[in-house]
Amino acid sequence: MTNYPTDPADILEAAADLLESTGWTKGAYHRNMYNDSDDGDAQNAVSYCAAGAIRRAAGWYDHHSVPMARGTMDIEAMLAEKVGVICLPSWNDKPERKVHEVIDLLKETAKDLRNRKAAA
Repeated sequence: MTNYPTDPADILEAAADLLESTGWTKGAYHRNMYNDSDDGDAQNAVSYCAAGAIRRAAGWYDHHSVPMARGTMDIEAMLAEKVGVICLPSWNDKPERKVHEVIDLLKETAKDLRNRKAAA
């Protein structure tokens, strides 16, 4: 069994690493090697949107538990608020959005969370 991070900062960093190592997409949580929206089966995914990467990093697709779902949804809501939208996928899917912006958001937010934790 895979051990997934539970700390939000760790999840965000793992999601950024996932986007850097596999790929990024728009219009779906994840896509398979044929570029099909593969929302029912993330096991074959080769690219993820911001929310999909967060969910994969946290183990959402392998362990559909209520606490995990709430945790990832809270992270997504925090990021959406940070960028001034209601829903993170709407920010990810904007035509002008670039992968480096998504990765930067994930990494910067992870750093901010760690800084707040250290200051507390």
